[in-house]
Amino acid sequence: MKKWIEKFIKWVRTDGLLHISCTAVIVLFFAGMFPWWVAALIGLAAGLGKEVYDYFHPDKHSTDIHDVLCDLLGIVAALAGVGIWSLYHLIF
Repeated sequence: MKKWIEKFIKWVRTDGLLHISCTAVIVLFFAGMFPWWVAALIGLAAGLGKEVYDYFHPDKHSTDIHDVLCDLLGIVAALAGVGIWSLYHLIF
């Protein structure tokens, strides 16, 4: 288990953490105003939009599938948080 966690941390890197956290914040923000699936689509659009921007500005940015995967992890983490929060308020 420890080796798997170490490999995951090396794979994510600082840039990945930024993608995960920014996308999660976007999804959590919009989940308060729209259904969960709309919030997830907005988060996905933000992540893909950033990659399109990177593609058209190769002098300062690079397009990377790693960034998109980290965006998806952020969306999943945010939706898990929304699900847990909703379940908590349903029970209590």
